Amino acid sequence: QGMVIHKAYKNEENEWVYPADITQDDSGNLIDNFGSRVFECPAEKMSKSKKNTVSPESIVDSHGVDAVRLFIVSDTPPEKDFEWNTDALDGALRFLRRVWKTFSEALTRKEQSGAVTLVKPMHRCIKQVSEKYESNSLNKAVALIREFFNALESKITTEDGASLLRSFETIIKILYPIAPFICHEMWEALGHTTEISDESWPQYDEGLASLDTVTVAIQVNGRVRDTFNVEKDAEDDTLTEMAFDTLGNRCDRSAVQKVVVVKNRVVNIVLR
Repeated sequence: QGMVIHKAYKNEENEWVYPADITQDDSGNLIDNFGSRVFECPAEKMSKSKKNTVSPESIVDSHGVDAVRLFIVSDTPPEKDFEWNTDALDGALRFLRRVWKTFSEALTRKEQSGAVTLVKPMHRCIKQVSEKYESNSLNKAVALIREFFNALESKITTEDGASLLRSFETIIKILYPIAPFICHEMWEALGHTTEISDESWPQYDEGLASLDTVTVAIQVNGRVRDTFNVEKDAEDDTLTEMAFDTLGNRCDRSAVQKVVVVKNRVVNIVLR
C-alpha cells in the first residue's frame, strides 16, 4: 500500500509552514503570514510535524465525499505513493457534475426515438470494469467508466431514450462503490424504490462484450510508464484520454508539451 504524500514548505528559520498559511508577494515569491520567505520542499508523507496535512472536513465541505473518493482511487494505483493534488481533485468534481448534468438531460429524453448504439459498449464496460475491480485496479476501472460515460454523453441527442436510461443505470451501479451519494440520488431519480446497495451487480453478455482489442503502451518522454487495453482503431482523442486517466497523478497535464499517438500501438506524452 502506497503512502499519501504532499508538498511541504519551510521558512527562512527552517520551520515547517502550513500550505494554507502561504501566499505570494508582489514578486511572486512564497511568503508566510509574517512576511518571511517560504521555500518548497520535496513531497513528503503527510505528517502533522511537517505541517503538510490536509483537513478532511474542509475538503469534504468544498468538494463533497464522492469527489474526494473518486480523486483518491482514480489518480494512482493503490500500491504506489499517492500525491495530493488539488487540481486533480477539482477535476474529479467537474466529472461528477458532468455526470449529473448529462443524467438530468437523459431523464428529459426518455421518450426520445433514435438509434441504439450503446448496447455493446455497455456490455464491454461491465465486463472490463468488473475485472478491474476484482484485480483492485481501481484507477483503471474509473478510466473505463469515464470512457463509457463519454460515449453516452456524445450520443445524448441521438440515442434512443430507453437506451440512454439503461446505460445510465449501468453507470450508476458500477460507479456506486466509488461515488455512492450521487449514485444513490440518480438511482432514486430513475424511480426505483429499492436501495441501490441491495441490487445485484450488472451482468454482461459475453458475445456482446467481445471486442477486438489492442494493448497500447503509454510513454512519457520516451519511457514506457504503463499500458491499457482499448478497442482496435479507437480515435486518437479516446487513446489520449485513456492514457491520462491510466497515468492519473503520475503525469502533470499542465507540463505536457505535446502528445503523439501511434494508432493501436502507443501514446507518447512529451513533457516540457
